[in-house]
Amino acid sequence: MIELIVTIFVDHVLDLILCSQRADNDQLAQQVSLLAAQAVQMKSPVSMPEKFSGQIDRFPAFMGQCQLFISLRPEDFPTDRSKVGFMISLLTGQAANWATPLLVQDSPLLNNFQGHLQQMRLSDFSNVFSEQEADRLPPHRAYDCPVDLIPDAPLPKGRLYSMSEPELVALREFLDKNLARGFI
Repeated sequence: MIELIVTIFVDHVLDLILCSQRADNDQLAQQVSLLAAQAVQMKSPVSMPEKFSGQIDRFPAFMGQCQLFISLRPEDFPTDRSKVGFMISLLTGQAANWATPLLVQDSPLLNNFQGHLQQMRLSDFSNVFSEQEADRLPPHRAYDCPVDLIPDAPLPKGRLYSMSEPELVALREFLDKNLARGFI
């Protein structure tokens, strides 16, 4: 009979220990899942890049932030298209207007991250090649220097240097075009 009581007592104690260990195990499992969730949220110590509206002076910082963010999260950006899509999602205003035709026409640049970066860099200087911009003189500056000409002075005789026929034609076109614009 004592053996039965001891056996029941030992079984009861073992059940209590097992119950306690299960509770501890469940608690540890919850802590592990919380830690795993926190680790996922803290993937990158770099904050999300700011949105870019097209201000040229802020472009280098935007480009650098995007490249850093993408390089620190390769699992989130496995393809060039995902990288380009991420950058386009951060564009607003004038910059978004630049990117819209790429999306509408399903441009090959959407699948070429380096090509997309190059195109964005070049788009900053698109006004250099603009005919509308070329039709205007730059604004006057405080450091503009006058060129004082002598009124009614005779022009020098003869050519300053010889030119071929195609060069003369190109010069004449340039002079006529800029005379018509009022630049000369």
